Amino acid sequence: MIELVIIITVILFFSGFFSGAEAALVSITDAEVHAMLHRKVVGSSVLVRVHKNLNRSVIAIVVWNNVVNIVGSIMVGQMVITLYGDAILAVITTALTFGIILFSEIIPKAIGIHYAERIALITAPVILMLTTIMLPIIVALEYITNLFKKGERKVGTEAQIRSLVTIGRKLGHIESDEGQLIHRAFILNDKTADDIMTPLKDIIAVNTDDTIGEAWQKIDHEPHSRYPVFGISMHEVKGMIIKQDVLQSLYEKNGGDDIESIIRDVLTVKSDMRSDELIALFREKNIHQAVVQENDHTVGLVTLEDVLEELVGEIEDETDVED
Repeated sequence: MIELVIIITVILFFSGFFSGAEAALVSITDAEVHAMLHRKVVGSSVLVRVHKNLNRSVIAIVVWNNVVNIVGSIMVGQMVITLYGDAILAVITTALTFGIILFSEIIPKAIGIHYAERIALITAPVILMLTTIMLPIIVALEYITNLFKKGERKVGTEAQIRSLVTIGRKLGHIESDEGQLIHRAFILNDKTADDIMTPLKDIIAVNTDDTIGEAWQKIDHEPHSRYPVFGISMHEVKGMIIKQDVLQSLYEKNGGDDIESIIRDVLTVKSDMRSDELIALFREKNIHQAVVQENDHTVGLVTLEDVLEELVGEIEDETDVED
């Protein structure tokens, strides 16, 4: 009788171990696994190897779990017949089945899902070892299962990340402003220069035939630090001037000089350039302003601040505050 109880306990333990390991490995995400590796959690390197071949690991768990259940059931059945005959075989079989369902399936899987990180770390070395032991069989089974799969499951898509952010905000793991920033970062790719630019009619600009003094009269009471310079028409882009350079020239009493002496390079971009590409261009060229053109016609002006405001919202400085 004691031997029978021991065998049933061993069966339930190992079957539960495999069920909990399966639930934990399937529940834990790649992001969580790599986060543990980044934090240098003990055992995380083994977990990465196991989770990287998740399909193979699950096959190994299922094979070993069935080996335990089948061999264990046969052993229990033989012992029951030897000890008690056929009379209570049905009762013991029913009880064992109920025990496997409750103690080797439902409870272990619930624990595995709830403590996914911890259980995955503990069980990963054992799963890796057992996978290696039966590798030829598992590889064959993996090949067969792959015949029924087409394509790759998409993981880490924009929609999935947005959903995770929304869930994180509801659960209090992500601050509201952090969530908004992430959502805006995705929207940024959908915005073009045409969407965020200052239209042509609202641009404050100077001409190449202006003197420095005349340019100062145009920009003296304007809040911006940079202004585009056009030629005969606003479609002929010559560069830009910085307000500080104009003021410095006036201080040096060069107000009568042509504006061309202080013109700096300016970027020219197409109206359909995406906002994320604009940021990369501004960073690469170290220029924070670009004239937007469509079919060689100026349609507006876009700045680094315009792009950043799409991410963090309206940026106000002392010149933006209303009296």
